[in-house]
Amino acid sequence: MKIDLPTIILAIVVVLLIGGALLVYPFNPNEFKVGYSNDGTTVRIDMDSTLESDYYSVSVNLKNDTARELLVFYDEDYTYPISLVTLQKDIEQLCGQLKYLGVSYRQIDADELKNVLLDTAHAKGRMVLNTSGAFPCNVYASDGSVMTTDLVSPWMNAGGVIIWYSEELAGHYSAPLDEDFKDWETNQPLENNPLGFQFIEEKTFATQRSEVSRVLSVTQNVCDEYSVKADSNIINLGYESEDGRYSIAFAEFGLGGMLVNGGDWSQDISIAKIVASAAFDWTGYTYIESETGRFTGKETIEYSATSGADAFYVCMGTLTPRAGGLFLL
Repeated sequence: MKIDLPTIILAIVVVLLIGGALLVYPFNPNEFKVGYSNDGTTVRIDMDSTLESDYYSVSVNLKNDTARELLVFYDEDYTYPISLVTLQKDIEQLCGQLKYLGVSYRQIDADELKNVLLDTAHAKGRMVLNTSGAFPCNVYASDGSVMTTDLVSPWMNAGGVIIWYSEELAGHYSAPLDEDFKDWETNQPLENNPLGFQFIEEKTFATQRSEVSRVLSVTQNVCDEYSVKADSNIINLGYESEDGRYSIAFAEFGLGGMLVNGGDWSQDISIAKIVASAAFDWTGYTYIESETGRFTGKETIEYSATSGADAFYVCMGTLTPRAGGLFLL
């Protein structure tokens, strides 16, 4: 049978699409499981994998003893510095990784985001993912010289965490589509704002690895123009470059803060690992015990239930997460 050229090309495209999907999403999730039990003496983590999997686990103390709910901001009625297609793709990619690490999410629009940020009493139990590259102007805005609206800072100070997962500088704000918004450059509070971030318009690869990135197997070491420079309130959760920027940074504001990814994540799950492990909530950004290994079939990890740890985190997989979770005692 003769196969024509269009058919061959179509077959190649299908194979490439499937291969690309496997880099973001694992195989059948039913083939990979992580279970947790605690009898008061021993904490037991049981793992099942039908394929060879790497794993790492860590026991930690937490500044925040409340499991955080993940809220994903998305509102198609606002204008953004990126396209809605890119915005949706970034949400699908990160949340697709997170769900296999035990993190579910709820999507919220601009009005719901405002209500969340006003509710500072429950800030410690929430984290907000923003992939849009801008805050909606109903929660954060400037007239070019002073902030006219800022619900973000009080919420972070009360314990909330913002996850800035965008290729735009942290600090932009946007407006509804019907307002003929043209202020991406003129009135953006990127220099004089409550965040206080400093940027360098240059891409580089960082080499100085943080201890958190080592124990979590974080590999994202790119510092692009939207990576933030080191400062007294900024913690390195990734790698530090020679010019003093962090590939993944957590900026502390009061009891909470902002997680900023500073480089390309297209084939990387580093942010998913940090979010799922709640590394920004670790006391002193250090751990008590850690363990790594590789297995096929079944594997069990045991920790003492009286070690003083507040939580245990485990992740298994290879290029992609296959199963995992943060288990609070």
